[in-house]
Amino acid sequence: MPQKPVKALEAHAKPTRQDDQSYREIELSKQREPETDDSSSSDESASSDDDSDTTPLTSLQATLKALEDRLAAKPDDISAWLSLLSHTLTTVPIGTKNASKARAEITISVLSRALAAHPSNTRSTILRLKYMKAGEELWHESKLNAEWDEAVQDQ
Repeated sequence: MPQKPVKALEAHAKPTRQDDQSYREIELSKQREPETDDSSSSDESASSDDDSDTTPLTSLQATLKALEDRLAAKPDDISAWLSLLSHTLTTVPIGTKNASKARAEITISVLSRALAAHPSNTRSTILRLKYMKAGEELWHESKLNAEWDEAVQDQ
């Protein structure tokens, strides 16, 4: 008696050649069906593109986008860079594991962009000090010393 249920289970577990063949026929018939209206497929792709553009932004995303737009127009706007940094840092909760390192990496990323965006930004004491403070968390002593040397020369 135990062999009959096992065989019955095997019959259900393994697809038969007939099942496999019918599956393939369905797939082949889908591939063979010609597109009846090319414009409908292009309309569908166009509408899906439109959908992605209308996805509502979160408040943070909208703020970040506005700041990025503002900085694209006026890259020497120090307060906009600091605001961008502040808003970006809100994405990393302070109490999480490795938060200090993550926040330092974000700070270096944003402020290195700020320092490179406009020649006058390299003379901003607040941008440079925040950049150096974040660098203390991540950089080797030789890198930190080189950055300080560069900061002093830029002033």
